[in-house]
Amino acid sequence: DPADNDAGGQEDTEVATEKRNLYMHEKALLINDAAANMLLFHPYEPALVVGDVNDVISVWNTDNAKRINTFPNGNAKDSRTTSISWINEMSTSLLITGSDDGSVRVWDGIIKNNGDINEELPSLASAFFAAPDMVTGD
Repeated sequence: DPADNDAGGQEDTEVATEKRNLYMHEKALLINDAAANMLLFHPYEPALVVGDVNDVISVWNTDNAKRINTFPNGNAKDSRTTSISWINEMSTSLLITGSDDGSVRVWDGIIKNNGDINEELPSLASAFFAAPDMVTGD
């Protein structure tokens, strides 16, 4: 039936139009010093945290595409950062990092109380071994 072909053609046109409307444009290119292996956006502030293969954490302002801060996670030799997460995001944001040796670090002072990204190095608020018998792997 020719009407079915017209309906199919119209649907294809609508899908193509939607795809074009959803096309994402590059806003910025953030060049990190080492290969990134973790990315984490802050849910409320214009901050992107990047963990890299050298266990360095970088904090980027997503509004102006500038790196604001860089600090080492402080991993033991032969261990690597495997996870990052924000907690307490709605008030005093803390960044938690986990490593493959079972260590967990809680970083304070990355986001100021007014929502700005702090240019000063964060402080290590707490650290502990969540899995003390963990064996690091490659």
